[in-house]
Amino acid sequence: GTGEPNASGDSEAGVGIYKSTNGGDSWTFLSASQAAFYGRAISSIVVDPSNAGVIYVGSVRSVRGISSVSGGAVSNPPVAAPFGLYKSTDGGASFSFIWNGAGSIRGVNHVELDPSSSAIVYAAAFQVGVWRSLDAGATWAQIKTPLNGTQNTDRAEFAVTKLPGGQTRMYVGIGNAGAPAARLYRTDDASGAATFADITSPGSLNYCTGQCWYDNYVVTPAGNPDIVY
Repeated sequence: GTGEPNASGDSEAGVGIYKSTNGGDSWTFLSASQAAFYGRAISSIVVDPSNAGVIYVGSVRSVRGISSVSGGAVSNPPVAAPFGLYKSTDGGASFSFIWNGAGSIRGVNHVELDPSSSAIVYAAAFQVGVWRSLDAGATWAQIKTPLNGTQNTDRAEFAVTKLPGGQTRMYVGIGNAGAPAARLYRTDDASGAATFADITSPGSLNYCTGQCWYDNYVVTPAGNPDIVY
């Protein structure tokens, strides 16, 4: 996926998606992606492990156009494609716009599937926290509120993992331009009640300082649900 999906003043727009079928030795442009993502920036590409034809793609508005004559240095390149969450059911031959990120003015910054059910989709969008769909993207509900919903740089990043008992654990880190300070949260029932505990420690408070809108990432390695970076 091309383009830089952050909220910086030089987050350039992209042209769409490229695909490799030989481990990255060569690449082919997905022509259907141009209509959906040209002039935007792609944040996430998630392929359904149970059906390789199903792909979810998160996009944000980007900040600058791809050239001085195509968008230029503007805060929202004048392209037709809306930003948010797209879905393909035919391996990228076509894309449908399925969610507007709850009206986020910057777009969807992260997407993941539940490790136990690919029908459960999680997505975060600038300024609106983390949302969940239980029906493969048809409907959405918020499960984690933003830290400061008045700031359009408020960015929630998350990681999901499977606990030994089968529950889905989610770690969420949220921050913005610095106030209030970034914090970390966890739930052990992301696919159910999704009750979050604040696990911020003195060492992790404000972990991404005033640049959470740019360099906020949360990762947990597969098979190690007690480890989070």
